[in-house]
This record gives sequence, structure tokens and C-alpha cells, in this order.
Amino acid sequence: MSMDDLIIDIVSVISLLFFFMSTFTTDSDPPPTPPIEPALEDCCQSGCDPCIFDIYQDALERYRQALQQWQARQDAGAATLPRPRRQN
Repeated sequence: MSMDDLIIDIVSVISLLFFFMSTFTTDSDPPPTPPIEPALEDCCQSGCDPCIFDIYQDALERYRQALQQWQARQDAGAATLPRPRRQN
């Protein structure tokens, strides 16, 4: 396994962990965690396919979808809460 393959595997695992941690919580429904953007120097500049930045873009798209789903759950939950009563 080359160093490039190892980096790609590590970034993939970290992205999946963030995704699953933000999706499967038992305490509440926290918003998803955005992926960490790799620094320019994290790229090996050897034309990897996929590049670490491609993997980040995929993770970012999954995050955006998870965020939309989370927001929809929040909006649906807020719609079902009882309205506060007015005091006369």
C-alpha cells in the first residue's frame, strides 16, 4: 500500500466517522459535523484518482445532504410542538 492510498483510506474513514457520528446519536439530534478541509500541502500532487480533494468534495456533498435532512427534521419537530398560550 502506498502512502497516497493510506492517506485516501484515512480521510475516507474520518469522513465516514463524522457522518455516522452525526447521524446516529441517542441523546438528541445534533446537527451534522462538516468534514475537515484538507490543506493544500496534504495533496501529494501526483495526480491520484481520487485525489484527497475529490474525497473531501464527496464528504462535503454528503454533509450538505445530511444537513438538509437534519434541518427538515428540526422544522418538522418545531411544527409539532404546542404553541405557548397567551396570558390575558
